[in-house]
Amino acid sequence: MVFDFCRKNLARSIVIVVIVALLAIYAYFKGYRTINQFESKSSQGKKEMSVTKEFFLLAPTAKATATVIFLHGLGDTGSGWSLAFNEFKQKHIRYIFPNAPSIPVTLNHGMVMPAWYDLVAINPRGPEDENGIKKSADKLRELIRKETTDHQIPSNRIVIGGFSMGGALALYTALTHPEQLGGVIALSSYLPLNEQFKTGKVSLQNQKCNIFQGHGDMDPMVAPDFGKATHQILKAGRSSLGASTELKMYPNCGHSSCDDELDDVKNIINKWLPEI
Repeated sequence: MVFDFCRKNLARSIVIVVIVALLAIYAYFKGYRTINQFESKSSQGKKEMSVTKEFFLLAPTAKATATVIFLHGLGDTGSGWSLAFNEFKQKHIRYIFPNAPSIPVTLNHGMVMPAWYDLVAINPRGPEDENGIKKSADKLRELIRKETTDHQIPSNRIVIGGFSMGGALALYTALTHPEQLGGVIALSSYLPLNEQFKTGKVSLQNQKCNIFQGHGDMDPMVAPDFGKATHQILKAGRSSLGASTELKMYPNCGHSSCDDELDDVKNIINKWLPEI
């Protein structure tokens, strides 16, 4: 009896130690989870997903002829979006999901979290972190250039996009980028530093690529009217370009992406970046 009691207690102790160790390992690696469980179904057995501290990558299973770069929102990482895009990826496209650096965010009382720039307010007339926006735009531009130089992807075969803050950065970067891009997908987003575009300080005529905005009509974070105001700025400034500037509202959708929106994103990418 004593032996059985001791053995049971020893087993419990071992289980507790293992659980504590696993929790510690999880906490340490939480910010840099890999997704190596997704293995290619091809005979070569190549991994479909890989990750660094800078980005998650969905690698193509055929020759890469296009790239999609998609930026997450405030407080997030590229992981979740890489899983969403994994459901409808195309074999000829490189999908890159960068991770934002962790910085203090004024809107969240200085809490340190992943963010592309500091956020003070979410409204068309609020103060903005111009230096932070431009710094992150330069980093995104460098990633675009690496795709053209390292992987021989023409800039007009590169689509950039994002959700919320990520979509805002994608819009700003595209509209100030010197080379023509394949398109912009901005979900639940807005145009940062919009006064510079409205006043003509920054021209909306330089970037002739198509732009798609998706927005939930019940978004409590980035108000639908903010998305509509962005659309009006883009439409007015780009009307003579012959490029599509589309805004689609999704009923009963909040600050998130619904299935219908993801289906539209899939179809848009397939249309803009067909296999060649």
